[in-house]
Amino acid sequence: MPPADDEKRARWRRRVRPVMLVVGAILTAANLWVCNQREQEKEKLGERRGFEQYMRTTNKKLETQADSVRSGLAGLVIETAPRTAQGALDRLDKEIIPNLEWIADEGRGIVPEGEPARLLHSEYLRAIAATREDAARLRVIFADGALTLAEQRQKAREVLVGTRERFQTFEQHVVETAARVGTVITAPPAPAPTKL
Repeated sequence: MPPADDEKRARWRRRVRPVMLVVGAILTAANLWVCNQREQEKEKLGERRGFEQYMRTTNKKLETQADSVRSGLAGLVIETAPRTAQGALDRLDKEIIPNLEWIADEGRGIVPEGEPARLLHSEYLRAIAATREDAARLRVIFADGALTLAEQRQKAREVLVGTRERFQTFEQHVVETAARVGTVITAPPAPAPTKL
């Protein structure tokens, strides 16, 4: 080949080389971005599956037990409540407090999959612990012999309002978390107002 052709090729390569480097860098960056997006989607899918699994099994089981306990707590202040303070103390000591402790023990042994489910589970366990503290406060109220049964029940109602609000807040966080992970959960209808 004549030297002029070699010079043309060399000039052409010098001109094309930076363009090829830029194109290669752009393609590499695009490939990294696509891989990163895929990993994020996998992570979101894992969190969603973990959340759904937690809500279908673990939370459902624990929430059933907690509903039973909250009903028992409400049963201390409604028309069919125990007729004496000692009856309320017996129900607290023999049914409600042991059930709350069982739920807490059962819940502590569970580690849900995915960050959203773990955060909700931690919040749920805090709500159970606070409800256990509420039960202890109720025990003090019903053990106070200086109050009449009607006054004890009124003080107990005030404690139970906080318990109800705590679990309503938790249920709202469940709905918010579901929306964040891409699962649709409709909030249960608000319960009819009860006279506490």
